[in-house]
Amino acid sequence: MKTFNRILVLFTVIACLTACSKKEADPAPELSARISGDYKVTYLKQDGKTFTLNGSTKGTIKVSAESAEMAQVIVDVSNGNPSDDIKGVINNIALKDIGGGEVELIANGFTLGKGGNNQITVKVAPVDGSAPYEFIGIK
Repeated sequence: MKTFNRILVLFTVIACLTACSKKEADPAPELSARISGDYKVTYLKQDGKTFTLNGSTKGTIKVSAESAEMAQVIVDVSNGNPSDDIKGVINNIALKDIGGGEVELIANGFTLGKGGNNQITVKVAPVDGSAPYEFIGIK
């Protein structure tokens, strides 16, 4: 009977120790890891209007990590007419956690867009001075 009681006490102690141990939360992924990847541009916004990209107009946004809190963005949108193509590379984009799994993209002190949850939005100002474009891409 004493052996049985000792075994019972041993199991009780082990159960208490393992049940009481506090599991630490998994660390959040780096900001750049949250948004890195290739996105297909699906929508374009300009002057308050939203356009669905289809047919001959196609686009991609590629985000690459430069560090944990810095990224590079490559935008490539074309409608088949080379003079209308929008292509650009933006380096040294600072990343800021804005909650909800989203990250704000900041270039030279200006908000360039945001990304996270398999979606990204990037604002591009045309060189001709027309209203800026806002590209929305989905992974």
